[in-house]
Amino acid sequence: MFSKLKQKKRTIPLSVLMKRYSVGFTLFAILSMAVAYTWLEINEFKIHSAELRENFMKTHKDMVRNETRKVIDYIQYTRLFIEDNMKADLKHRTSQAWEIANNIYKNNQHSYSNAQLKKLIKDALRPIRFNEGRGYFFIVSMDGTEEMFPVAPQYEGLNLLSLKDARGNFVIRDEIEVIKKSKEGFVKDYWTKPGSDSTMVYPKTSFIKFFEPLNWYIGCGEYIDNKENDAREEVKKKISATTFGKDGYVFVDSYSGHAVVINSPNFKSGDYVGDLTDPTGKKILEEQRKIA
Repeated sequence: MFSKLKQKKRTIPLSVLMKRYSVGFTLFAILSMAVAYTWLEINEFKIHSAELRENFMKTHKDMVRNETRKVIDYIQYTRLFIEDNMKADLKHRTSQAWEIANNIYKNNQHSYSNAQLKKLIKDALRPIRFNEGRGYFFIVSMDGTEEMFPVAPQYEGLNLLSLKDARGNFVIRDEIEVIKKSKEGFVKDYWTKPGSDSTMVYPKTSFIKFFEPLNWYIGCGEYIDNKENDAREEVKKKISATTFGKDGYVFVDSYSGHAVVINSPNFKSGDYVGDLTDPTGKKILEEQRKIA
């Protein structure tokens, strides 16, 4: 019986085996090529993704660097011209006051006495304020008499030739000297701030202009540190409004750890942010200070 079973076992022809091996080899080759191609594609994708990520980071770094430099340039430009802008403003305002006085005088010189004309001019200029309410006009006669001084009217009518500033300069004499020499010009003197308890002395610049019909000079002045504060606030407003890209903004922090300009729903300008940390626990301002 065993011999019969043995006889029934089929013999696979060599051609069939070769065909099977050929098909198997082909499938294996195709599969290997597919795997290799897939690996190459994945590797190329990774390389391409890394390049895209690097380009993306470089583009954004360049953008934030450029925007930061723009702000720095704006701040430097503003600082550079604070005094020049202050002087230009003082000269412009004094010239406006002079024009008001001259117009009143020309239109009324034949109808009123000099005393009446003086009152008309002083009444027109006395209430005018500028520079956040700090600025005002003053009038002094060429003999040194204070004709109009809105913030301290008790001095009006007094001869102030002997008035000295905090450094011992004869203020009125210096002003009269400028008028005699050039008819108009800038003077600088030094005072403590009006209404301040501080004894600190600040430089004050004034522009004065001769008003010949009444033998007066008219002027106005400003403290440079006030203009610096005004410029600082203006710079902060401009920086706060600066945006770029999709979500870009500019921030400013002080070395003391206080926010100067901050884009946050939880903090405002002046808040202490020196203890803020990133997700890794690093104190953000400490890292910024190291770089700065």
